Amino acid sequence: MVLNNWPTVNIGAYLTTLVVTALIVLIGFIIGKLVRRLSQKFLHEADLDKFMNKINFKSSVEEFVSRTLEYFVYFITIVIAIDKLGLTTTMLYIVSGAFLLFIMIAFFLGIKDFFPNLIAGLVLMKKEKVKKGQFIKVGSVEGKVENVDFIETKIKTKNGDLIYVPNSLLYKQDVVVKKARS
Repeated sequence: MVLNNWPTVNIGAYLTTLVVTALIVLIGFIIGKLVRRLSQKFLHEADLDKFMNKINFKSSVEEFVSRTLEYFVYFITIVIAIDKLGLTTTMLYIVSGAFLLFIMIAFFLGIKDFFPNLIAGLVLMKKEKVKKGQFIKVGSVEGKVENVDFIETKIKTKNGDLIYVPNSLLYKQDVVVKKARS
């Protein structure tokens, strides 16, 4: 008995689609790396990190922006590749949702210490618990307060080392204010 009701499979068309999809992904990832390098170079020439350091922002904005652009290009590449494979829009929604979930988790993990330190910094400044020029001991750190900002306090030890203490630690722990040294 011969079964002629089986659908015919055009393996050549499937292989062509797979090869084209693989090329799209490869080219997209190369473009993503290129976009990252070019945007990082452009932002570095614009001295964005130097400007952000002047306003006490310690993270590399250049790196963050260039990586974000790179991952955006990767995302677009994957969406195009999924579309080329002919997968349904449901799959695109799943990939988009997973990507957005990843971005949100990364964002919240990145700022999880920011808000407690900011609030503690505001309280410390308002109550003047720690002031510039004081000699303090907090935990195992002892030295002269060089600077108090919203996120961290810079302490210079007697050895000349600079230690950056998060304000949330200064707020939670006992701070011993010592007499000024002669």
